[in-house]
Amino acid sequence: MYPWPFSGRPPKHALTTWTVTDDWPDPVPVTETEIEVFERWFGDLFDEMFGPDAGSPDSGAKIELENGTKK
Repeated sequence: MYPWPFSGRPPKHALTTWTVTDDWPDPVPVTETEIEVFERWFGDLFDEMFGPDAGSPDSGAKIELENGTKK
């Protein structure tokens, strides 16, 4: 059984007619909780790509959050 409700091949879609748009603000707001989730799940990968944790309290680096505070 196929996922489409008709017999035969599914219709071909011309990708050249697709339009991709976004209405995200620039910059995209990020909460402290979202940063913590990414650091928890991807911390090892980030360390491998960018070096040791530059955002640790010992480094003095700050990240500006959506609410204007710095972490």
